[in-house]
Amino acid sequence: MAVDAAASQGIEQGAAGAPHPLIDTLDESRSRAALEGVCGLKLDRMRAERGDDDAARGAAAGASGLDDIEYVAEAYELAAIDMWRYATRGGLGAVADAGGVDVARRAGDLESLCRTSFAMLEACPVPDEPIQKICHVLLMFSYAYVGERGEAMRRYLNERHHEVSLPEAGEKEGSGRGWEYDMLAGTYAALLCVIRKRDMAELERARDMIARLRRMQGLHEQAHLESFAPEHRLGPARRLASLYHLAKCVELLAEFMETGAPGGVEQMLDFHFDEALAHGGDA
Repeated sequence: MAVDAAASQGIEQGAAGAPHPLIDTLDESRSRAALEGVCGLKLDRMRAERGDDDAARGAAAGASGLDDIEYVAEAYELAAIDMWRYATRGGLGAVADAGGVDVARRAGDLESLCRTSFAMLEACPVPDEPIQKICHVLLMFSYAYVGERGEAMRRYLNERHHEVSLPEAGEKEGSGRGWEYDMLAGTYAALLCVIRKRDMAELERARDMIARLRRMQGLHEQAHLESFAPEHRLGPARRLASLYHLAKCVELLAEFMETGAPGGVEQMLDFHFDEALAHGGDA
């Protein structure tokens, strides 16, 4: 069986010098079961792609191991969050660890954690519930970016296009699920276009989706906020502010990838992403 080397090596680190103390605390038997579950799910998918009649039975058997995969994946996620500052490769990490910690080594440990986490989520089924689906795919994208698995992420999105997509998200004037959901779903749909980047038209489509959301804002934002009692409006307002900044990030990325403009895009992205984090945290 062809086993994903990153998943195999990463999950086994619990027994031999893991890159974070949380990994050391994992139950060894459940870590082994998670590795076997990842391998089984990957094999089931390969069989299904070949049209193997036994694929459905294999998938059902693999589903029983999802609890173990989720157990290990959660530990890796918490470890990655704790080490996230090292994703800056010497920026914030160097300042935080000026006392002699090897920042480059910690950055490498974080990359290893993210590669393994990506391998685990890549094997798992994509949730059907829309918000869970969005969170699953965006978490994978974060792991892929830090773990140097960008090409694998693009391939994943192309191969599982129907599983990761939200029907008509960003393509129509409102889903009926509320303005916050429409902002989240539309921004997600635009980001998928940017990550896949199959052609220039896809980047233009991403920009069109964000422009449509901007037009919809004037139609839906006030009514959405007024649906909450005055004393409860601050939270939704801050969540919307966070989503607006994230949408601007996606729009800037699409524009830069398509045209090479605007200049200084890195600083603009830093500003809007920091604002999105600040508003989201306050909310």
